[in-house]
Amino acid sequence: MRGKINPATGVTDAALMTKVRSALRKVSSQTNVKQFKKSVRFRAINKATGKLKWHHRCVICQKEMPEGMKVFRTKKDGTKWKVKKSVYDVDHVDANPPLKTFDDVPAYLDSLIFGKLRILCWECHRDHGKKKR
Repeated sequence: MRGKINPATGVTDAALMTKVRSALRKVSSQTNVKQFKKSVRFRAINKATGKLKWHHRCVICQKEMPEGMKVFRTKKDGTKWKVKKSVYDVDHVDANPPLKTFDDVPAYLDSLIFGKLRILCWECHRDHGKKKR
């Protein structure tokens, strides 16, 4: 049986926490993650055009990736995404704690805003996630 709908919110408690998590991650991506990406990027010459472009470097494999480059990523089942996604991800070094109740919000927010971050190419990020699980 699925969770009961809370009459005060109109959704289940799990659905409410999903919405809260999503809102907190959006704020994080527009503030500290954005600043982090700017702080670790570097200028490199585009070999095709000879122009300077902003790049990021994967911490694990050291691959250089242009800042705005997007590709069709491969899903777990082997199919491709319908939309292009960035070639790099921002990874939280220490995983964020679970967010199951409102009592968990301070610890989750502290980890999200002040936790250590690093840039990984999407392949390394996927493999790192598999190892963690």
